[in-house]
Amino acid sequence: MNHFNSNRRQFLKGLMGVGSLALFSGLSPVSSWANVKFPISPFQLGVASGEPWPDGFVIWTRIAPYPLSVDGGMPNEAVEVDWDIATDIEFKKIVQTGKAQAHPDLHHTVHVEVTSLAPMTRYYYRFRLAGYESSVGTAKSAPAAHQMPERVRVAVVGCQHYETGYYTAYDYLSKENEIDLVFHYGDYIYEGPEGKGGGRAIGDLRVSIPARQHIGPEIQTLLQYRIRYAQYRADPDLQAAHASAPFAMTFDDHEVDNNWAADIEEKGEKKDIFLLRRAAAFQAWYEYMPVRLKQKPNGPDILAYRTLDYGKMLRMNILDTRQYRSPILCTKAQLEDGFDKMDYCRTENSRNEQVLGKAQEQWLVKQMRHDKRWNVLAQQIQVMPWVRYNKSGKAYFGKDTWNGYPYARERLIESIKENAPHGNTVILSGDLHQYFAANIPSDLNDYKSPSIATEFLTTSITSTGNGQPTRPGQEDVLKLNPHIKFINDQRGYQTLDFFKDYMRTDLKVLDFVEKPGGKMTTVASFEVAYGKPELKRI
Repeated sequence: MNHFNSNRRQFLKGLMGVGSLALFSGLSPVSSWANVKFPISPFQLGVASGEPWPDGFVIWTRIAPYPLSVDGGMPNEAVEVDWDIATDIEFKKIVQTGKAQAHPDLHHTVHVEVTSLAPMTRYYYRFRLAGYESSVGTAKSAPAAHQMPERVRVAVVGCQHYETGYYTAYDYLSKENEIDLVFHYGDYIYEGPEGKGGGRAIGDLRVSIPARQHIGPEIQTLLQYRIRYAQYRADPDLQAAHASAPFAMTFDDHEVDNNWAADIEEKGEKKDIFLLRRAAAFQAWYEYMPVRLKQKPNGPDILAYRTLDYGKMLRMNILDTRQYRSPILCTKAQLEDGFDKMDYCRTENSRNEQVLGKAQEQWLVKQMRHDKRWNVLAQQIQVMPWVRYNKSGKAYFGKDTWNGYPYARERLIESIKENAPHGNTVILSGDLHQYFAANIPSDLNDYKSPSIATEFLTTSITSTGNGQPTRPGQEDVLKLNPHIKFINDQRGYQTLDFFKDYMRTDLKVLDFVEKPGGKMTTVASFEVAYGKPELKRI
């Protein structure tokens, strides 16, 4: 039942004991590295930006000439890094410069919250150190509160298992025109051991590409999480995507452990041990993501839900569906192992079940009461109800989605009706490694009832491998679920263009990801008119 042995527990406790937990509350005092010299560029993991506001955004890099080594090729000393912001890619019109510290407690990552910039303006940024320059990144600041942009363009990505495919989709994304924001719904890394790969979601088949194997065993410690992020970030296509547009980052389960919920680990690990692992995972996530200081974790806790506004056009509420969640419904195997007697899973639904938690639910009520044209809920897991059947003809549903929490979902739908009644709510989700496009019925028990929102569930970048247009066993999904208008089982990403009176989305897929060179096409496009939350295929 328990995948940790006693020696493993002691090892993890030792790595995450009182001394090392100090880094979660502040940075330890260290000396500064004098006469900094490198044999090669220290900017091996590229650059990134995120969290655009009207006056600026976050810019990120890591100082490490050998990022996959234990220390990254760096001493246990802080390094001062120069950064520049310009309005042109040649940096002839530099508008701001500064210095930032790369501290060993943060794995020599750098987060700069750039401010005092003009709204709705494209900027270019770079870092400099010891005679080396980083690659150049670009980001566009958000519109001011009073501004109505002609268009806001958002891309949605997620589920990028390194072992199951090449990041060709990110190469295409980096060449998209005028992306204002990339929403990453989670599963940025996968925690599994080298060579395990990932399931194809068809029987017991798995895919694992030898040239893209993970480094090391299943990750548990801060060092292991850091190395895993460095391995993913070393991919040139992912670096190109980060350099091309600001990202809004969140996490799902694999940034910590498969199917975790609150303080509960899937295989039944003791809660105090799992929280140590969660603390390590959140610390590494913060270090490697272009997020603000407000997202810096405090031990096993992190403030991940937040709001990004784009003038009068849209408000994006980024939700956290993991940290405050009730236990997932028990699987057959968990029931056989007696997990239901240990509070590791639930045997039935209840009216007080939580996905967002009470505090986040109350926060979302306030955040949905706004005068923006579009109300966007950006989160991790499928909201739309849907029916599917197993081989015996019995209906079933995914337990690790809002379908597994029907009372919590009912509260969410009622909150949308009450607090965002203008027919302008768009839900973004992921996790299932497929495309789903659907109307959200106002009566969750009547799929033909009037729609109160639309949901676009974006497929994976690589997870589950090549895929196919229709996943075997799902041939009747559209017939059984009239509110669902499209499904697809290929890899790719989605773009959404928000205009004042309508929004348009393009669902893009690759013909293959298990080798380089896949070709991308748009497999479907939809429009939604403002005030009429119903999908129209175009």
